[in-house]
Amino acid sequence: YIPDLNIGVFLSTNSTGGTAFLTDNYSVFVKAFSDRFMPVDALKAPESGVKTSVVRPDISRFAGSYRMTLNRSYKTPEKLIGMVMAVGISTDGEGLSVSLPSGAVRFSETSPGRFRGSESGETLAFSADEGEKTAAFYEPIPLTAFIRNAWYETPAFNFLLLAACALLFLLYPSAMFITFLIRRVRRTVPPVMPKAALAGRISAAAVCFTGFALIVLVPASLFNFYALYTANLPAWNIVRVLSILFVPIATSTAAFTIQAWFRRYWNTAERILFTLL
Repeated sequence: YIPDLNIGVFLSTNSTGGTAFLTDNYSVFVKAFSDRFMPVDALKAPESGVKTSVVRPDISRFAGSYRMTLNRSYKTPEKLIGMVMAVGISTDGEGLSVSLPSGAVRFSETSPGRFRGSESGETLAFSADEGEKTAAFYEPIPLTAFIRNAWYETPAFNFLLLAACALLFLLYPSAMFITFLIRRVRRTVPPVMPKAALAGRISAAAVCFTGFALIVLVPASLFNFYALYTANLPAWNIVRVLSILFVPIATSTAAFTIQAWFRRYWNTAERILFTLL
């Protein structure tokens, strides 16, 4: 799309032949289109001494984590991949740096919201709607837009949340095992506890086992890209079953935790841990 000339092309394919065009012949088409409507001579830099870009102090508003809209699923397991994959855009004082799978590309601002690659001449354009939702359009990949993620949609936050959950699910059984070993070494008899307190511990252990199994099985399923795109995910049936089981187990653990605070089961540290679970 060339906004200055009000010229653009929209392509949509749904066949093997279309895929071949997009992968093998697309670059040839783009070059022919650019040579016809946007000749290289028109993009040559002006004489030395004339600045080719204007860096504005507010370009930092474009920095952030962006998700790609190409083939993005919102209903299938594939949608979880989008939670851990993103394009990073940052400022370096003189322009923007875009982190792509092929490497980082630097851009300088040519007009408000429009940037050009410092070496390649590729265009990067930004727009924002009334809700301040920023989108970027990158010339070499016109099949997709980049939509800026909210802070809770960024891969960094999702990885941090995933790691925190894994640590929490490992912490409780580890603490129980260490306590068991200490009592065996010291030969102390564990205190007698009410049946509800014992049931609460069993429920918490089940939450930890089920939750940690989900954390392991979900990435193992999703990052088999061939199985994902062919909708052949053998482990996903286990994920579904564990997800269904997790709900009543977590609910019962919450009920036991509330009871533990009122009746003062266990010590304070264990009650806090139950609350986090």
